[in-house]
Amino acid sequence: MRVAFVTGLVTGFVAGPTPEMMGAMASPSSPAARQRNLELEAAALDPKLRSDEEASAAWQVYADWLMRVGDPRGELVSLGVHERGAFRSQRRGIRARIDELQQPYVESWKQWADARSLGRLRPRFVHGFIRELSGSGKGLDGAAMVELFAREPVQRLRLEGVDDDQLESWAEGDTSWAEGLRYLKLSGSLSAEGIAALGKLPFGRLEALNLVDVGLDDEACGALWDLRTETLERLTLTGNEITDEGVAGLLASEQRRQWRHLYLSGNEEVSTETLDKLCETEGLEKLEGIYVTNTDIAIEDFVVCIDVPGLAGLRVVEASGWVGSRNREAVERMRARWGRGVRIR
Repeated sequence: MRVAFVTGLVTGFVAGPTPEMMGAMASPSSPAARQRNLELEAAALDPKLRSDEEASAAWQVYADWLMRVGDPRGELVSLGVHERGAFRSQRRGIRARIDELQQPYVESWKQWADARSLGRLRPRFVHGFIRELSGSGKGLDGAAMVELFAREPVQRLRLEGVDDDQLESWAEGDTSWAEGLRYLKLSGSLSAEGIAALGKLPFGRLEALNLVDVGLDDEACGALWDLRTETLERLTLTGNEITDEGVAGLLASEQRRQWRHLYLSGNEEVSTETLDKLCETEGLEKLEGIYVTNTDIAIEDFVVCIDVPGLAGLRVVEASGWVGSRNREAVERMRARWGRGVRIR
């Protein structure tokens, strides 16, 4: 059980962090001393802690450690953990104290970002730590990435206006910052060169990659084959210029074994040829959803997937169309198999 795991972790730090752990901690300038225990931090931020009990236990372990090393965020984290269970009469006071403690970290971030012309990035704080950044990615080059991830445990990035040169800079020098990223959404204009640069990054924990309307063609789609992922459950390629040939190349990658949801909507030249290829491709047992609205695939075309053993895990099929006399029988068969998972847009 995860609660037992994180509780067990704290026993290893009762005497304080080891010299090796201290060496791994980043201490960027801030209004208060910053300490980071990367193992406890990862446990606290683990998105797979689904229950409040598990999440609270993991954060409290980290809070205790932070307080032992003199980091004011220890109190901030502890207050956040206890706020949910507090009496309503107590919550206002707790929230005021949380805001007070967090403000120096908000100001510190603003100073850091403004000094690097990154002020258009919007942070989402969790207990004094930045977990997500969204907004213009202009200026966020490889060097800035290294510095950012040494400073904050960012797990989610939603960046606008990115280009090939920027992604190529990410792949230069130290790329270890990418190891903790779990969600990446990019918008802008990208070609095979930019996607190839992404393939050089160690995305060992990346669970979702979202490349919507970035101009991907079949060549760029083929470059996705080299992505260094281990847990890529959601691949979103909506609104690009991918054809059946590009999808076929992607289906030849070992990465397909990780997918749970594949989004191809808005690639107008994707046709039933892609469905046929999906049906004959082994290694898709984890696939739960296929989304192809605004393509050349109609909802009734999914009838070919009903009895395919390699797609036994499929739960959601989404495509454009309507139900009429011409396709009613096929759609009813699909609904008998997937129920409300048959989605007509």
